Amino acid sequence: MRDINFFSYYIDRKGSSKKKLYILISTLAIFILFTGITTTQILKANHLEKKINLVQAELSNPEMLKKAKEIEKKKEKVDLLRKHYNIVKKINQQIVEVDKFHSHQLEVIADSLPQQSFIKDISVDNETIKIQGIATNNIAVAELEHNLKKTLLFDDVHVDIINDESASEEMTSAGNKQFNLICTFFKDVNNGETN
Repeated sequence: MRDINFFSYYIDRKGSSKKKLYILISTLAIFILFTGITTTQILKANHLEKKINLVQAELSNPEMLKKAKEIEKKKEKVDLLRKHYNIVKKINQQIVEVDKFHSHQLEVIADSLPQQSFIKDISVDNETIKIQGIATNNIAVAELEHNLKKTLLFDDVHVDIINDESASEEMTSAGNKQFNLICTFFKDVNNGETN
């Protein structure tokens, strides 16, 4: 025969009440956790909305709009100045490259000119100076060539042409010579100075 236990109902109920208590505590903890997270997120969102509203109010302030327009105008001016600066810089570099012939060099050429010769024309390009002139004889032309070589301003100086001058030219006395001299700059000339 089997024994009957009259307290089994209470024993089973005590074990199931512990399980129900654990379930209730777990559910309550999960609820509190979700509620806390949701509340925190809502508070953060409200705080961010307030900040956004403050920033928008400040940006829509007429003084701020005026300052923003002034800053934009200044930016445009600076951009325009930078653009113009680059253009001027390029032009300046081109002028420096072309500007090999200075007044000092003209003085040196004038000082090198013998008394029996005269310059009619001087043409200058990036690499050479071409001198056209009149001399009383070939020796004056040779002396001019020699004097220009001594100046060390030019890599090469040579007489291109010597002709007898015709009677229709400026100097009408017999025996005058018309000449062309070509003076070549040094390749590494910087502002008229040799290295």
